[in-house]
Amino acid sequence: MPEAKNENAGRINGGFELSRQIEKQFIKFYQEHGHYHLPEYSLISQDKDLLYTIAGMIPFKPMFEGRQQPTHKRVVTSQRCIRTNDIDSVGKSKRHLTGFTMLGHFSFGDYFKQESIRLGYKLVTEIYGIDSNNLIITVHPDDRETHELWSRYLPKERIVLTYENIWSSGQPGILGQCTEFFYDFEPHKKLDSIDLDSDRFLEFYNIVFVDSQVDIDGNIAPNPIKCIDSGLGLERLTYVLSNKASIYEIDCLCQSFEHPILKDHYRTCS
Repeated sequence: MPEAKNENAGRINGGFELSRQIEKQFIKFYQEHGHYHLPEYSLISQDKDLLYTIAGMIPFKPMFEGRQQPTHKRVVTSQRCIRTNDIDSVGKSKRHLTGFTMLGHFSFGDYFKQESIRLGYKLVTEIYGIDSNNLIITVHPDDRETHELWSRYLPKERIVLTYENIWSSGQPGILGQCTEFFYDFEPHKKLDSIDLDSDRFLEFYNIVFVDSQVDIDGNIAPNPIKCIDSGLGLERLTYVLSNKASIYEIDCLCQSFEHPILKDHYRTCS
């Protein structure tokens, strides 16, 4: 597949590394909208069920579950993560990594769906300069509110309903429907048959509407507070904005190695 050209990419591409600019712009944007910037947590997880920090929300699980009072109701972070569940896809696909940085904004009992969608869309289109014609948004079919909110920004053909849009931290754990941002590398093509797993589309941003808890038997109950959990993949967005052929060619992966697996594993271990 030829390289997709993002005409707006140069909008923030005036410095040394595009990935650093993306990270700084994310933090600055959410700080300007009332979020407190917390430093990165350890890559070694404090969660007894995990070896590594696998997502930006892991350090905040007690707040999400209502077991601990948050020091700030709005938080923004940049968190290094390690995941090995897709390790067999590293080097074979254009998008998978074991080590990555997750940019996240979180709300603990403050704003919910309307504000998170408004801010997310503003960030992606105005700060990062992504054309709305390059966006596909996924929504859970039962989430009528989110579907209606997105219809204010995008035409119906760019809003995809899928039952996969529900997220849980496990059983027991927190639970919520979500909305995902996909980049469309070939917006000129028809949308009558959408395969979101194809190379045409790339998921880069996910917002979870945490409003429930699930127990070990699968019983669902309301969460003590409504929260927002989010994750924007720094490397994936850098791939989108840099017009590279794959994620393994972006600036924050070592270019001393030619093989994608070596690039990924070297960075994960460094």
